[in-house]
Amino acid sequence: MRLVLKLSGRVFDDVDAVSAYAHMVRDLASDGHALGVVVGGGEAARRYIAAARALGSSEADLDRIGIAATRLNAMLLMSALRGVAYPRVPETLEEAIAASERWPVVVLGGLQPGQSTTMVAALVAEATGTRLIVNCANVDAVYTDDPRTNPNARPLEEVTLDELEALIRGKAHAGTYELADPWSVAVMRRSGISMYVVDWRDVGRVRGVVLGTERPGTRIIPRLHGSD
Repeated sequence: MRLVLKLSGRVFDDVDAVSAYAHMVRDLASDGHALGVVVGGGEAARRYIAAARALGSSEADLDRIGIAATRLNAMLLMSALRGVAYPRVPETLEEAIAASERWPVVVLGGLQPGQSTTMVAALVAEATGTRLIVNCANVDAVYTDDPRTNPNARPLEEVTLDELEALIRGKAHAGTYELADPWSVAVMRRSGISMYVVDWRDVGRVRGVVLGTERPGTRIIPRLHGSD
């Protein structure tokens, strides 16, 4: 089974979590699963971006700094997966595709300015013929609104990409409740890619979602069943 695992950058704020995910990915690879693992920037990205913004850096510079942080996190995870993962962090989609043909695990960060790591996950899934992204997010489900600011926000068991796009409309910028952006949604829609959202802190449940023994917090499907 081939899948893409999208890890919140918050995983990398906790070395025990990094270790747990490394063990999980290694076990999955040994069982014959092929994985593309795309990681976020976490506290390192937030800290450096905040400092650069205070120093007057441009938005383009902030993007490049964020990408560097994601690649640093990717290198950390990759170093715990020696012998299983491609031994460098790909800097282009083409490199990631070529690496996936020779290695069971490829670990990536960001690729270029203007792209979220969710967009990278969608592009990797599309390019490798993968139809599933497991998004280990900083929330346990897709909600009707931001659960951090709205106590009445409700978790949703299943949503279509159209419904997800309506929920995130106008929120695709830094610091907002964002599981995807319009561009990643467009890629998933055109290639029929589903996404499962699960809380990154529950590694055991993430493993169960990957293996199909547990339900995710939210299942995001390309379209309604039976629709064109």
